[in-house]
Amino acid sequence: MYVGSIFCKGLLKKQYAANLKSKGVFEEVAQRLPSPLATVRPSEGIIMGMKNNLCEIWGHLEKEDVGIIGLYGLGGVGKTTLLTEVNNKFVNTTHDFDVVIWVTVSSNLDLDQVQDDIGKKMGLYDEIWKNKRPEGNKEDICGVLSKKKFVLLLDDMWERLDLLEVGIPLQNKQNSKIVFTTRSKRVCGQMDAHKTIEVECLPWGEAWDLFQKKVDWEIDWSVEGKEIETSNNPIDFHIRNRPCFHSLRRVFIDNCKRLKNAKWILFAPNIESLSISSCENMEEVISAGAWMEATEKGKIPKPFAKLNHLMLGRLPKLKSIYHNPLPFPCLVVLDVRECPELKKLPLNSDSAKEHRTAM
Repeated sequence: MYVGSIFCKGLLKKQYAANLKSKGVFEEVAQRLPSPLATVRPSEGIIMGMKNNLCEIWGHLEKEDVGIIGLYGLGGVGKTTLLTEVNNKFVNTTHDFDVVIWVTVSSNLDLDQVQDDIGKKMGLYDEIWKNKRPEGNKEDICGVLSKKKFVLLLDDMWERLDLLEVGIPLQNKQNSKIVFTTRSKRVCGQMDAHKTIEVECLPWGEAWDLFQKKVDWEIDWSVEGKEIETSNNPIDFHIRNRPCFHSLRRVFIDNCKRLKNAKWILFAPNIESLSISSCENMEEVISAGAWMEATEKGKIPKPFAKLNHLMLGRLPKLKSIYHNPLPFPCLVVLDVRECPELKKLPLNSDSAKEHRTAM
């Protein structure tokens, strides 16, 4: 009896399908699979000094009176790493959010790209979407997100982003959250952040341990890191020629009170991002004397040939970055703040010729 019932049901389904086919009636039966609530992003794991920040952020995400959280700090301090850990925690943690959206904003703010990234995550991005104007996409985004409890993670913001123009419903009754990273506390204010968190440098001991784990060569320096940091002696030749110096891409120097210059940068020709801050005795980045001394000992390329981000801040005695103008062919961002003794920048008519530079 049971087998016969199944057979009859199967026969009826086949007849129904045949009738539809004969009438040319076809309904869409395949739908686009929804994106996962949160997508894991590549990460090397959170370092010890950031665990407190992560716990603080997560605590605010659970509060109803905190809707927008701003993370600010100097370049290279670990803001993106921290935001990545927030994103990945949603994958392995029980929560009541419907979707977690990641958008990289960057220095060249592109409203269309921000909308596209959100549209892709929400399953809105298609040929019709591409042909719409931002206003139409804004309405689509708002229509979908207003019904969701979402988390929007905005990385690397350099200026205020008009969330309403993007389509983000700020009066969302679902208790949604927005978390963003920026180098400027001012941007946190412009974004009306309910909570701002400063991402600070690691303590010296933790930073030194991390450095030793990351470099791919055996450290045989005869002095400890603290002595190198405060020494005014020239860097030894065997240290200058380490492969590490040639592979350096990002350099972050902060709160080195005895540091008067950074002439060793001459031996790191591939630096792309340089940030120097709170070095109260720094007078010059690279002096003419350092350049002459270096060229006498070997062929040294012009500095900053690959530099795209240069940030200098809170350097009360800084008088010179470089003794001659340089082309800075890759420069995108030049950020100089609280350097009262600095009278000129080492730029010429060819500086950043192929790029739009933000100052």
